[in-house]
Amino acid sequence: EMARAAAEYAEALEIRRKLATVNPSAYLPDVAATLNNLAVLHSDNNEMVEDADEYAEALDIYRKLAAVNPSAYLPNVAMTLINLAIYHLYSQPDREVSVNYAIEVMTILSPIVESVPHTQLNFGKAIAVLQQGWGLSREEIERMVAEAEESKNCA
Repeated sequence: EMARAAAEYAEALEIRRKLATVNPSAYLPDVAATLNNLAVLHSDNNEMVEDADEYAEALDIYRKLAAVNPSAYLPNVAMTLINLAIYHLYSQPDREVSVNYAIEVMTILSPIVESVPHTQLNFGKAIAVLQQGWGLSREEIERMVAEAEESKNCA
C-alpha cells in the first residue's frame, strides 16, 4: 500500500503547510515530521529524488525550531540527521556526507543521551552507521566526535 500511504502523507503535508502559514509555531513541527515520514516512505520505495528533498526541508525546519527551543527540537534534528546518514549509506552512498551526519548526531545527543532515553536509539544508530556501515573503529569515532565538539565550541 505504498502508493496509498504516499498519497495520504502528501495530503497531510498539504494540510499542514496551509495550517503552518496561519500559525507556524503550532504547525511547523508537524510539517517537518510529515516531511521526514514521507522521506522515509520514499526511501523505502527507492524514490531518491523526493526523499532527499524532503529530508533536507525537514532538517531545515527542525534546525530553525531548535535554534529557538533546543531542548524540544534537537532530538528531532538528530532523528533527521540519522535518517540522512542512513540514506547516504544505502540509498545514495556518500561516505563523507554520511559520516558527517552521524558524527553530528553524536555531538548533539552526547550531552543528553543518558538523561533522555528516547535519544539512545538514534545515538546507537549513529554508532552502527559509522562502525558497521563505514568500518570505523571506536577510537576513530571518539576522535571524530571530539574534533567535532571542539570545532563547535570554537565557533
